[in-house]
Amino acid sequence: MKTKFTLVTMLIAAFFTQAQTPAMVKDINSGSGGSNTTALIDVNGTLFLRASDGTNGNELWKSNGTDAGTVMVKNIDPTTNGSASGQYTNVNGTLFFHANDGTHGKELWKSDGTDAGTVLVKDISFGLGDTDLEFLVNVNGICVFQINGEELWRSDGTDAGTYMLMAPSINTGIGFNVRTDFCVMNGIMFFQGEDTTNGDELWKTDGTTAGTVLVKDIKPGIDGSGPEYFKEVNGTMFFSAKDASGYGIWKSDGTNPGTVLVANLPEPFGFNGGATQLTNVNGTLFYTASDQFVNGFELWKSDGTAAGTVLVKDINPGTPDSGPGLLTNVNGTLFFTATDGTNGNELWKSDGTSAGTVMVKNLDALYSDFTNANGTLYFVALVSSSGSELWKSDGTDAGTTIVADIMPGVQSSLPASLTVVGTNLFFVANDGTHGKELWNISGLPSAIEEEKTVSTFTLFPNPVAKSFELRITGYELNTEMQLQIFDLAGKLIRSEKISSNRIDVSELANGFYTLSLNTNGKSQQQKFIVQH
Repeated sequence: MKTKFTLVTMLIAAFFTQAQTPAMVKDINSGSGGSNTTALIDVNGTLFLRASDGTNGNELWKSNGTDAGTVMVKNIDPTTNGSASGQYTNVNGTLFFHANDGTHGKELWKSDGTDAGTVLVKDISFGLGDTDLEFLVNVNGICVFQINGEELWRSDGTDAGTYMLMAPSINTGIGFNVRTDFCVMNGIMFFQGEDTTNGDELWKTDGTTAGTVLVKDIKPGIDGSGPEYFKEVNGTMFFSAKDASGYGIWKSDGTNPGTVLVANLPEPFGFNGGATQLTNVNGTLFYTASDQFVNGFELWKSDGTAAGTVLVKDINPGTPDSGPGLLTNVNGTLFFTATDGTNGNELWKSDGTSAGTVMVKNLDALYSDFTNANGTLYFVALVSSSGSELWKSDGTDAGTTIVADIMPGVQSSLPASLTVVGTNLFFVANDGTHGKELWNISGLPSAIEEEKTVSTFTLFPNPVAKSFELRITGYELNTEMQLQIFDLAGKLIRSEKISSNRIDVSELANGFYTLSLNTNGKSQQQKFIVQH
């Protein structure tokens, strides 16, 4: 048995430490023309994208990271025009999007990844007319979206189940502006809605007409409070808004009395407006705000109380701005760009303390596309010596390196659309030979391997043939616990509520797995081996 575990350990180590070298997935449009790949999205372990093979125009494609597995899902518009699909949104494993099949105009579609399962949901604007739909959002399995900049609609994927929730023609001229910085929390979408009485205020919807309501009139009158930059932190929704006292950080539990001011911003009536880039880092809210006459535009944090809403660090001392940007949580560390007034706009990190807020590396670069790729920061940097290429960082100077100079020399491959799917990092790049095509870095560590949690349960026996006992310490077994099982590639293969501490895994094939136990917003993991 010891020999078997030693072998298992070696295999797992080899799997997660293999070289992660970028490679073109497929030359979709053969030659140097490029496929114009864009709109990458993960839908339950499958990458969907829009691309053109040079014959069919821009159409819906999917990829599993291999040449053979990268295929057009459906030629929606059979002409060379292409359907120009977009607004890809994962709604509980079904892809919703807009497309034009050349007959119905731009309308709402859905796909399960097959030709037969890629269908028009509803011809909202009859005939060839286009429906201007945008901001598709998954609200508890319902696709909520906006039409014509003001009508709020919903769809369950059927013609009958696709209808308007609110519109200017009802409720005395109510119109909506659903911004991209909405927040979905506990199956409810919070957003900025505007009507002729209250102005821009905080609204919510559960995907039903009755459940689409004003949460709170924060600033009475037609001017409105302009809520924006929504971010959920441990079951509370934070946002920036202004009341009679000016701009502040607000929070809401979805009720009128539970929607309250956390703290006024240091420059509540200033030119720079409210807080921006609200980011959740392990239960702490980080954001950027200006105190123009003291510290300038700097990094702040909040624990949801006035006393706990504080400046993290005056990175560029005095009144000049450090201009923090691209705030990104990478497994409990906040990465961002900022200038200290000496080194220009560079890569920084923060643990929420002044001493722990430091510059990572001085690249003298332009940054974009910060992405948490299963515990490692990947990003695009434009550096004079190598052009715009893909980089990564572990938070140290030595560990911040170029991944590959895909277009060698000072020319740029222009990586974009970084998208994590399981243990793959997909992106678009141009190597100078094939044009703009789909690329991939495979063999990333599984996301669940990166969670810094202490296991409070064990599995016995392990290895297991048919079933094992879940031995939990520190809390009681209850039906609110969510059990998830992932394979070695990090793909979710099973998810269920716990009904017993005896877990049947007889249907699993021989191999290595990870069990994740989720309760009270926290998760713990244990690896196990199935050996029939």
